[in-house]
Parts: sequence; C-alpha cells; structure tokens
Amino acid sequence: TGARIEFVRVEAIADAWAALPRKRQPSEQYVKTSKGTLRHFADFIRKNHPEVVDLAAVQPRQVKDFLDEQDRRHLAPRTWNVILRLLKTAFRRLEPNAEAYRALLKDMTEREEDTVHREPFKDEDISAIFAAAKDDALMRPLLVTALCTAMRRGDCALLKWSSVDMNEGFIEVRTSKTGETAEIPILPMLRDELKRIP
Repeated sequence: TGARIEFVRVEAIADAWAALPRKRQPSEQYVKTSKGTLRHFADFIRKNHPEVVDLAAVQPRQVKDFLDEQDRRHLAPRTWNVILRLLKTAFRRLEPNAEAYRALLKDMTEREEDTVHREPFKDEDISAIFAAAKDDALMRPLLVTALCTAMRRGDCALLKWSSVDMNEGFIEVRTSKTGETAEIPILPMLRDELKRIP
C-alpha cells in the first residue's frame, strides 16, 4: 500500500504498553509499577545491546539475559512470574512477530509459586520482641506501628504525620501493595508510641 511500517522502539515500550486499549483500566499503582519494570527492561537492552533500537529486533537471548538478571535479585517466584507475564503481554500486543516473543516468551512457563502460610505471633513472641526493642528508638516505633495496624513494613516506615489524626483516633493511608485507602484505628499502645515522637 506504500504505507510506512512503524516499529515500537525499545525505549518507548513502557509508554506504548500503557497506551494499549483495554477492556478494564488497571489501577494507577499497577500501571506505575509495570511501567517501571518495562523501563528497567529498556535500560537493560540499551546498556547491554545498544545496537537494538526496535522491539522487533530484540532477540530471545537478550530477553533471557534480562530474566537471568532478575534471578540474581533473588525475587520470589510470584514476582518473577509477574515480570514474565508483563513482558509476554507487551511483546504479544506490541510486536507479536518479534523473534524474542515467537521463540522464547510465547511458550515460556511460569515458575511454581510457593504459598507461604504465616502464623500470627503468640503473646509470648510479641512480649519477647518488645522486650528486645524497648530501648531501640528506631525499631520500637516501627514494630508497634506494624503490630497495631497490620501495615506492611514499607508503609510503616513511610507513615507521615499528615496521615495520622490523633483527635479522631484514625490513621488514613494509601497502601503500597493495592493503592487502596485504608482507615485504621489508633490502638492505645500505638497512641502512646506516637505521643513520644516529635
């Protein structure tokens, strides 16, 4: 037809993936995380294979090298699977004829995910933890916050005063995992700990 064939550039993979039409819009947090992963992939290709400009030119070995690099980060199988699924989707939707997709990603299997069943701490465990941390000005507030709110480690460490309403007795946070807003009551132990913090 004389129309020019346009290839998706490796450096544009994150934005091209985000612009794909979808039946249901993903959460803002999912898009942000996924774009970060795809940018990391683009950086890896640029640094290690600067001759590869278009996504269509990416070779199976190059994708395998990227996934091997993820292995060296000691990721959980579930996290590694998320990265693999994201790459599969990006290549399938953006460059399905790329050798990397046809010869590697298309049939690459996910890892078996080990479900970890965690048991809650017993009263004596909690007492021992607090006894060990009672004089630690850094760890004690984090441990009390984690115990009293059930928030993840990162959310506890990044808690801001703007999220704490001492008068109403609630903490309002947007969780890092789901991006959802949660209202958490301030228990007496946590209230005592917060009062000590300037």
